[in-house]
Amino acid sequence: MTPLLMAASRLQSICIIHQSANNYLHCSWFVLNTSTFNHVSIFPLTCKAYLLRRLILDPGSSQHKIWREGCGLILEAILNQLIWRELQIERAYTNLNTICSNQSTWIEFLVKSYSDGEVSNYLKRFKSTDPNRLIEIRGPELNWCHPNDNLNEIVFIVGGTGITPVIQLLRRFYGPEQSHENLTHSIPKMKIIYLSKSKDAIYLNEELLKYSNLDSNLEIHKVITQPSCDNQSNVLVDKIGKLEINDLKKWIGMGSDQINRQRIILVCGPDSMVKAIAGSKGSDMVSQGELGGMLKELGYHQEEVYKL
Repeated sequence: MTPLLMAASRLQSICIIHQSANNYLHCSWFVLNTSTFNHVSIFPLTCKAYLLRRLILDPGSSQHKIWREGCGLILEAILNQLIWRELQIERAYTNLNTICSNQSTWIEFLVKSYSDGEVSNYLKRFKSTDPNRLIEIRGPELNWCHPNDNLNEIVFIVGGTGITPVIQLLRRFYGPEQSHENLTHSIPKMKIIYLSKSKDAIYLNEELLKYSNLDSNLEIHKVITQPSCDNQSNVLVDKIGKLEINDLKKWIGMGSDQINRQRIILVCGPDSMVKAIAGSKGSDMVSQGELGGMLKELGYHQEEVYKL
């Protein structure tokens, strides 16, 4: 198995948004100083989340090679209204899929709209073909690489749109280019603990179910953290209520005195969730910081945990 790659990436490109009659947002993409990309569509996944998909890359281009090796996106919105003319806002987003061959030429990523999110609300508010409103994307920039190709277990503990790197890895493992016969030989055991405020906010649930049906070594646990939210959906979950240390103990077990270098636990989600599970990141919000939270209480080691 090749080393695992995750990224929030910088691709030298720019896109100009315009809206079509069917209310989908379409973007024209241009590689800076090189050739032109085909269009990509932005459309609502839920009332608070959007998908951007189908950025077409020339299979022979250097950019395509970079994406095949592991990638993500940075979405940069330039608010060029009169009052915002000098303001540029940059946010990192991890792509939902990797390009694993010369034939795979599209990428897709998930953006959630927050009430105080400048970039996501920029997408939500966009209603016209205003030429002064631009979205720029650049990448890729590698975020995390696990050099050990002998992993036998990967654990994801994620919340909300933190499911994105999970989907990226699952699509790489279980995508159309992977034969069913090779699954048990090339893919480590995977456990996914997915926290969401409501059933409606469990993103890409059907895709998760599809992959879990392909491989008995893929184990998914879903937790609804806010019982008061609208949970009328028929999505099956393992728990409604706050994630507790006994839940982790039941689903992933205790740590041991010795560092297990054949298992990695990846934590991705809101800062408060990451802090409760694995301790805060460093003061710069980039470095890992000390291991803390539930995982430390369960006996895991710093070397076994990575905060995406």
